[in-house]
Amino acid sequence: FDGFGGSRRLQFSPTGTRFAYSSAIGIQLRDGISGEFIADLPCGSSHKLEFSGDGSRIASLSPDDTLTLWNSESGALIGTLTDVDPTSLAFSPDCTRLAAGDRVGNVNLWDLRGINACGPSSNATAVTELALSRDCSRLACGFEDGTVELWGTSPTKQRIAYHQAHAGMVQALEFGPDGGLFASASYDGTIKLW
Repeated sequence: FDGFGGSRRLQFSPTGTRFAYSSAIGIQLRDGISGEFIADLPCGSSHKLEFSGDGSRIASLSPDDTLTLWNSESGALIGTLTDVDPTSLAFSPDCTRLAAGDRVGNVNLWDLRGINACGPSSNATAVTELALSRDCSRLACGFEDGTVELWGTSPTKQRIAYHQAHAGMVQALEFGPDGGLFASASYDGTIKLW
């Protein structure tokens, strides 16, 4: 696709029916099979894109500390959160919550039905990975210094566990289907089950 100013990010929806890519002038949404144009999402440069698990929403992060939510079917703006500086994103499996971690170790969790923020975690190093359990009751946070934290998100927001788990940056987190276990993977070459 020509004339869009050089792509910086590209992501397919989980269903493969849509893909989005960003450039210096915004995000373009296209059909995942035909490549047919769907919508321009006018948000300027975006350094991260994330589809929700059902593919209905896209979250974009901009260098001006703005997190924007879009409807991926129509391209319509859902909402904007300002004064956030996220480095990582994770949608809950039921697509009702979005977690965002930043460079200084803060993690925020938004209820996308009302876009209310709560701050479950604050660490001294950058948040590199996030994962929400299927029922959204637990949030796993991975950090640049190898730390892994587990937080309860409901009914109260409290840290359940803190581990200096890895010798290198946490690169991946994933909950098992029933939420009883989660795994962390690190740049140091280790994978740990919790």
